Amino acid sequence: MVLGSHPHVSQGIEMYKNKPIFYSLGDFVFYPLGDSNTYSAYFVKFSLSGEKCTATVYPVTISNDFPVYMNAGSGSSFLNSLSPLTKSLKVNQDGTGTLTFNLTQTTNSTEKDFKFNLF
Repeated sequence: MVLGSHPHVSQGIEMYKNKPIFYSLGDFVFYPLGDSNTYSAYFVKFSLSGEKCTATVYPVTISNDFPVYMNAGSGSSFLNSLSPLTKSLKVNQDGTGTLTFNLTQTTNSTEKDFKFNLF
């Protein structure tokens, strides 16, 4: 499992060897100075049960220097706009996303291609 945060903009979610890569959660530190790409971000909550992990993704907007949860429509649109976007992420009616994976399984990935080119 990988959580990224450096580029100060939200980037997508991908599965690699059955584990999620959250490329960039977004910008929670710097005030968004006119760049609309820095106004959106997401939190991830991990719930563990035995060998199973469920990641819940909560889209937020940065408003007056604080994260505010997006409404259902905005959250769904935001999650669907992430790139790359794993097929394993379920976008829920409340605008959050859920991704469930096994902590110990590393083979027979449902998404075999590592699609995101970092360079």
